[in-house]
Amino acid sequence: MRILPIIALTAMLGAGAITLPAQERDENRDRCMSKDPDTSITGCTLLILTGNETEAVLAAAFNERGIAYRHKGEYDRAINDYGQAIRFNPDFAEAFNNRGNVYNLKGQYDRAIQDFDKAIRLMPKFVQAINDRGNAYVGKGEYDRAIKDYDQAIKLNPSYADAINNRGIAHDDKGEYDLAIEDFDQAIRLIPAFASAFYNRGIARDNKGDYDVAIENYDQAIRLDPNYVDAYVARGNAYASKKDYDRAIGEYGQAIGLDPKDADAFINRGDAYRHKSDYDRAIADYDQAIKLNPIDEEAFSDRGLAHNGKGEYDQAIEDYNQAIGLNSSDAKAFNDRGACYRSMGDLNRAIQDYSQAIKLNPEFADAFRNRCWSRAIANQLQDALADCNQSLDLTPNDVVALGAIGLIDLKLGKLDAAIADYNATLKYDQKLGSSLYGRGVAERLKGDKAAADADIAAAQAITPGIADEFAKWGVNTPKP
Repeated sequence: MRILPIIALTAMLGAGAITLPAQERDENRDRCMSKDPDTSITGCTLLILTGNETEAVLAAAFNERGIAYRHKGEYDRAINDYGQAIRFNPDFAEAFNNRGNVYNLKGQYDRAIQDFDKAIRLMPKFVQAINDRGNAYVGKGEYDRAIKDYDQAIKLNPSYADAINNRGIAHDDKGEYDLAIEDFDQAIRLIPAFASAFYNRGIARDNKGDYDVAIENYDQAIRLDPNYVDAYVARGNAYASKKDYDRAIGEYGQAIGLDPKDADAFINRGDAYRHKSDYDRAIADYDQAIKLNPIDEEAFSDRGLAHNGKGEYDQAIEDYNQAIGLNSSDAKAFNDRGACYRSMGDLNRAIQDYSQAIKLNPEFADAFRNRCWSRAIANQLQDALADCNQSLDLTPNDVVALGAIGLIDLKLGKLDAAIADYNATLKYDQKLGSSLYGRGVAERLKGDKAAADADIAAAQAITPGIADEFAKWGVNTPKP
């Protein structure tokens, strides 16, 4: 949004002692105010270089040129021009606000807030600056302070749909999805064609697990703005959450067609291909994402999952190493590398990686569950049991953790407990080959031949190599 009204610049230019011929002055003024960034930069530069403008005119011209540079993505030049505007007019609240917005775009939120503070001190009812300061607080993750600013902006202007929409984003980021939806509803009532508010309401619905309603909102956002790349990506994510990977892939393809440099769209499409076990296409998409953004740890980590799925463990570990090198606090990458080491039979390294993942995220249920499995296979049975119990505390009724407890009890010779454990998993999925087989082994050890034979046969029909898997886990099938 161009902060300085056109009429203000016109007034300033008219007040200055311009030595250029009137026609040339007017042409440069018109160029400076152009919506085309290159034309604006040319016109403003010519005004600045005359050397005969008043300080008010120079401040306005530098501010306009800063706006043009911002639209071109040349943020440092924009910041420099806003600084010049402020030098010529230290009370230029709009220039402070504009510079704050560029600092926001650069992720320099503290410097942005300093500029917004100055703009608000100069104009205490400058609602846009108050709103924009809220955006900076959202960037910092200080959602309560952001909401306070949005509340103030809305109090000053109850019809300020942007502030209402932004407050909804802050509520959504806090996990207050219903409050977020209320704000997006209000923003849409104020501006029925507010594509961003439909998109954001879709995100909030997505976060609530209301995927079909989310998709309806993304549909509306795209109807209003057919080039809304983020809405296509979000709609793809919703379809992926519904496990409709083919439609998800189609949505990501639409986004990539509109913006071939959208690395996230390539990552998400790669994820959809990976879930379909189409690992080569997944890897091709991750490769493209990494080409576009060589420091995106998610692309490396997800490519590692695809290589793992193909059984290419060394390449997977290389990718996890890259991801961890880019972000040593990435608990998921440690967890996934641990899974790869476990597949390679290197249980010690697997346990080390799971332990690091847990250290980074003490509520990482998957890492507790995976460490439980590795410890159970390694016959560290009591430690394994403690890990599985912790995983179940975090994620009750996790059939994979319950199955691991069945293995532990089987190894400990607690046959009735093992059968009960496997029964618990089979309540959720009657075709779990590992649970049927484990129960069959326990039944055979108890002498229940008929039940054992039936379970083992059913397990082998579902998972033909299940006996070999149990042998790797340290459980050999007793003879009938």
